[in-house]
Amino acid sequence: MVGVVIFGGSLSRVRAHAFACALAVGCLVLPAAAGATTLVGPTNIEATGAAQSCDPSCTLANVALPDTVGLARSPVTGTISRWRANIFDGNGPIRLQVLKRTHNEAGTSNDEFMALRQSGKKTVTTTGKQSFTANRLPIRRGQFIGVVLEGGFGTHIGVGNLTGGDFIDFEPPLAPGDAARNDSGVFPGLANQYLLLNATVRP
Repeated sequence: MVGVVIFGGSLSRVRAHAFACALAVGCLVLPAAAGATTLVGPTNIEATGAAQSCDPSCTLANVALPDTVGLARSPVTGTISRWRANIFDGNGPIRLQVLKRTHNEAGTSNDEFMALRQSGKKTVTTTGKQSFTANRLPIRRGQFIGVVLEGGFGTHIGVGNLTGGDFIDFEPPLAPGDAARNDSGVFPGLANQYLLLNATVRP
């Protein structure tokens, strides 16, 4: 919202016209800035030589990232238009999830999460960085993204290593409508690691 303060009485017709034009220009500029996109997850998802999988299926999600790596949570409310993952072994379906933390305690293994919504299945058959559409999947400020691996040990997602990174594992995978629960603890001691997964959010 643009605030206007006028001193010393009314504006002349010329000044009023110029003032109206300035407001019109401002109104034209604002929507462009509002349409900027935000990246949730690591900005760089190049392969690091490490990967994570599960059997038969699971939800994996970054819950902490170093500032130099990217954002673990969405800073805006909007929709996800596209998401990306670095796949080490392509041999099954994967899908993106939007997660909400419902209980927060010291140590991420004590936190509780629930899946709010998810994309359709995407079948991966090749390795490397892959990009998928999400059909405007809604996400709110403060929520997380996760990936469901359903291909057993045949599907691996890349993992980065840096102090401050942390991801958690849910087996069986979280599903929209299910009650919130905490990390299944199948892969303990994964501090300082993070998933090579990100999503583009448009406000």
